Amino acid sequence: MKTTIYTNGQSLFTLENYDKVAGVCHANGITFHSEVSTNIARAMHERGQLHYVFGHGDRNELSGIALGRGMKLKNFDIL
Repeated sequence: MKTTIYTNGQSLFTLENYDKVAGVCHANGITFHSEVSTNIARAMHERGQLHYVFGHGDRNELSGIALGRGMKLKNFDIL
C-alpha cells in the first residue's frame, strides 16, 4: 500500500481524509510531494519528518505553516 505525501512549502504531511487527487490545492500552496510505502511513511513520521493530518475543511488552514505534532487547527488535527 502507498501513502501520498503533500507539502505546503514548510512541512510534509498526509491528508488522511482526502483521496490522492483531492488533497492537492494549488490555490493554497498544497502540492503533491511524493508517494511512498506505508513502512517508509511510518519511519518518516517516527523521525518527525512527516505529519498525519486528519479532518475535512478549508485547506487554507494548512497553507504555509510549519506543522507540529499535537497541533489542532479549526478543522484539522495533526499527529
